[in-house]
Amino acid sequence: MDVLIIGGGLTGLTTALVLAERGHRVEIFEAKASTCRAASYSVVALSGARTPLSAIEPLPAVERIRRRAFANDGALRWSARAALRHAGFVREALRCSTAESAEQNARDLNAASLLADQLLSDLVGRHGLKMQPSIGLLTLSDDALPEKGPDESDLDDRLAKAALPALADTPFYRHARFNPDARAFSASLLARQVKERLALFPEVKIHTNDAVAALDVNSCGAVVGLRLDSGRSFSGDAVVVAAGVESARFLSEDALGSSCTAPLSRPMITAALRPEAGQTRVGLICKGLFCAPSGETLRAVGPWMLGRENEVKLEDAYRALWNIAVAALPQAADWTKCRYHVQSVLGNPDGLGSVGPTLKPGLWCNAAGGMHGADFCALYAELLADLLDGQSPSRTPVDAWAGRLSPLRYSGT
Repeated sequence: MDVLIIGGGLTGLTTALVLAERGHRVEIFEAKASTCRAASYSVVALSGARTPLSAIEPLPAVERIRRRAFANDGALRWSARAALRHAGFVREALRCSTAESAEQNARDLNAASLLADQLLSDLVGRHGLKMQPSIGLLTLSDDALPEKGPDESDLDDRLAKAALPALADTPFYRHARFNPDARAFSASLLARQVKERLALFPEVKIHTNDAVAALDVNSCGAVVGLRLDSGRSFSGDAVVVAAGVESARFLSEDALGSSCTAPLSRPMITAALRPEAGQTRVGLICKGLFCAPSGETLRAVGPWMLGRENEVKLEDAYRALWNIAVAALPQAADWTKCRYHVQSVLGNPDGLGSVGPTLKPGLWCNAAGGMHGADFCALYAELLADLLDGQSPSRTPVDAWAGRLSPLRYSGT
């Protein structure tokens, strides 16, 4: 099969690698000068988390009404203007924010996280890829933490400091837990490793610095190829949209029926690790901050906000992120010399991706991974490959996710 993939980030590259393993001919089309220059750039991801983030939270009725106006806390935050601009997304998140729906969504995210972690480990092992993983994840909170897993440990202040020596001397939390199975890793490094591995497959080609202008549709309404800004055309048996936040350009209502997807953004700070702080590679979650070592740097990632980069107040977000990072890990990095980034992705209210066929024959989707696009990349790639290969639903543990991750799940189709 000839497969054309729009998007050269971690999602598109991982999808291409799994398809190439199975003998498909793949071409990747990236608008930027090189791959991994958008959301995959300078991103730190988390694999194996037992309580993945979700925009759907159990809220009482009064709180659901309040959040229609403004949400400044929780896993996803939005302003009144963003809520109006992306009303379908907010409406679905609030509609599902009952205790029963939120608990089921949390169970789904947990199961997806564990399966994705296993599949990612398998993919990394098969190809000898590097991830720069942390040796575990330390979670700090003022609130009671969820019920712990069999391998997780509750820690006191002394043990938390031993797990992460760079942690502030003065405790600013009441609960601490360590999970040795959850790993922070450099998504950008993994993406570069996947790209290098793809170079070994002669049936894979990567085109950069030339954006996809339009899809080619035949007289029967099927997508049979694409056209680039340069005027070049390419034909294929399947076109896969994996372009992150730009995927919305190709996933109109005639492809999805209806959609609740929306752009999500989060601020990031990268600072140079101090040599004495780099000995213990532990990821940290506290007060809306996700912080992890990556090579010679420390990456601090803030909370998700609804909207594109130009729709959120980045100055305020960067200031808040810097204050939390310095308070939590004052000696871990040279915080006076920071680089600031923003990651924008396309997301669904349930925090899961959109993977599978659309209403347009020949057009497939591996997008809207949102909060967990990098974390679940292997699960999404394996599922898409199974569906393209014509695997029957529930034939494997991966295929059992076909309905739950369908791009059409909000359309009633």
